[in-house]
Amino acid sequence: MPEKNVSKKTTILILIAALLAGLILVFAPDFDEAAEPEPAEEAVETYVPEFSHEEKVIETVEESTEGVVSVKMEGRTIGGSGFFVSSDGYVLTNRHVVAHEGDYYVITHDGDERDAEVIAKDPSRDLAFLKVEGEDFRVNPLGDSDGLRLGQTAIAIGYTLGEFENSVSVGVVSGLGRDIWAGDGRHVEFLRGVIQTDAAINMGNSGGPLLNLKGEVIGVSTAKDIGADNVGFAIPINQAKTAIESVLETGEIAYPYLGVRYVMVDEYEMEMRGLPIDYGALIVRGGPGQPAIDPNTPADEADLREGDIITHLDGERLDEENPLFNAILNYRPGDGMEIEYMRGRDSYTVEVELAERTSD
Repeated sequence: MPEKNVSKKTTILILIAALLAGLILVFAPDFDEAAEPEPAEEAVETYVPEFSHEEKVIETVEESTEGVVSVKMEGRTIGGSGFFVSSDGYVLTNRHVVAHEGDYYVITHDGDERDAEVIAKDPSRDLAFLKVEGEDFRVNPLGDSDGLRLGQTAIAIGYTLGEFENSVSVGVVSGLGRDIWAGDGRHVEFLRGVIQTDAAINMGNSGGPLLNLKGEVIGVSTAKDIGADNVGFAIPINQAKTAIESVLETGEIAYPYLGVRYVMVDEYEMEMRGLPIDYGALIVRGGPGQPAIDPNTPADEADLREGDIITHLDGERLDEENPLFNAILNYRPGDGMEIEYMRGRDSYTVEVELAERTSD
């Protein structure tokens, strides 16, 4: 009986197949007659290949490389990078790129070598300025690093190993507000609030621009983590704007100075140190020979002391999102401000006038 059932099913399938074949033959067009094919219907949605982002990167690089230079010192092989911040030849780079005493020069995008004078170094940030004779240099616009978002495109341009000009690496903004210790084997610096990116920042890229897709400089490439892959850091361009303005106006870096050493307070610091609040800037001692309050400074004159917590500047709260360092950069030397602080569990207010500290 099962065999008969299989036979019947097979017969039915063959008949159905034959019937369909017959229908196909009946309704198939007569290929002997020339028939014009009907036009294909227009697709509702047009597929857009992922080339728009690539084209934007290429466009940004082509427009920006002209403003990037290699920074070298006579007698040394590996240098760094920099970029013009004025059409008459002011170049911004890293302080550690021009740390040695010597004769410096830059190589422009077209291979032209020009003598460069180191005119200013920032004593608190890894920034320095050179002056190159000439005019009509390409200046890339400055962006707003305060508006950066995680995941947005970041493009680093520089002279990798001091040899490969206009080297480009592309990544994203991987982190914001990082505090890091950075060093070159001779000097170590503590950098606050820097940008983390996975755009490769190799030796020789230091001092070059970190750009967004609009071709705006959002940071100054400064360091990489040698123990990890593609973990680089850049100084936010907003931290450099005051210095740029000062150099273009006076030829030196002058910035507002309060005269305190501190750590920003968060929940961890509050619990570890037994503090009454989880925000603000706790005034602490630095390393050897670095007191919590520098003598003869606005902080000293205002009687601020080690252990005080500065909580507000002109009513603006200080916290991890708005550290003291960044908040003071919104002022100029000579500006007055109202400081709110806590001593123990008591709150106080004092008026101070910011001093001026110039480049070394």
